[in-house]
Amino acid sequence: MNEENKESTVAPGPGPRGAGGIIVEMFRLYGRNIVAMAAISAIVMVPLIAAGLAAFGPDFMELLLGGTAEQPTPAPSGAAFFGLAAYAALYTLGLLAVSGALAQAGARSLVAGPVSIGRAYEVVLRRLPSMLGASIIVGLAAGIPLGFGALIGAGGGMAGYLLALPAIFAGVYLAVRLMFAPFIALFEQAGPLTATVRCWKLISGSWLRTFGLLLIVALLLGAIQMPVLWLATFAPGTDAFLFALVLTPLTTLGNLLIYLDLRVRKDGYMTEHLTAELDMLAAEG
Repeated sequence: MNEENKESTVAPGPGPRGAGGIIVEMFRLYGRNIVAMAAISAIVMVPLIAAGLAAFGPDFMELLLGGTAEQPTPAPSGAAFFGLAAYAALYTLGLLAVSGALAQAGARSLVAGPVSIGRAYEVVLRRLPSMLGASIIVGLAAGIPLGFGALIGAGGGMAGYLLALPAIFAGVYLAVRLMFAPFIALFEQAGPLTATVRCWKLISGSWLRTFGLLLIVALLLGAIQMPVLWLATFAPGTDAFLFALVLTPLTTLGNLLIYLDLRVRKDGYMTEHLTAELDMLAAEG
């Protein structure tokens, strides 16, 4: 009995894990720290969502995303456009900060450390400029070909779609290849450009596996999102809150586990290395 209890308290560490192990650990980390994870997300996202609901109505998330394929949202004009653009920038920055804080808390839990909301945000606020810089580089690198492909494809016709495919593939390839640059800026305390180059090297030779893992996690979370969207038809606006409190933490934890798994396989990364990085982050400044 004592041996079983001892084994149950052993920290799971950074990996390695297959797809099933990543999914199981993603839910285990969230369930084990559900109050802290929800609070970390709620501190920033609930005020942002409330502001969005007040300013743009219950469909503000569709406004940000341009609506659905079946019902595209008409482009706002004038002051409404600039207001929505300013809100989108603030929302994106808030989401980046939340993701960093959730990742730091999740990493703490992986080494059986205390999950502290205050510490998570203290660390992330110091690293946020580098994380933001890395995110901008990644956004531009992947967004330009994706936008170009969408623009060509919007012209319609078989020729347009065929011309759009290489640009879209390039955008997806770059998005995956540079996916974890913000995490590298956080955990490895790298600058924006260094984090981007480091991510490129980290995923070298592992693009297909990384893409597959990201796709599996995305499909699973997409399936979870369906009942949330159904609920929103009866209570407009609730989907944004549920997304912030449930899907954002799960998505961040899934991405964190994939990133750490890559480091384990490429760098021989172990629990003591993750512990040392977290201690250095806590001691920084």
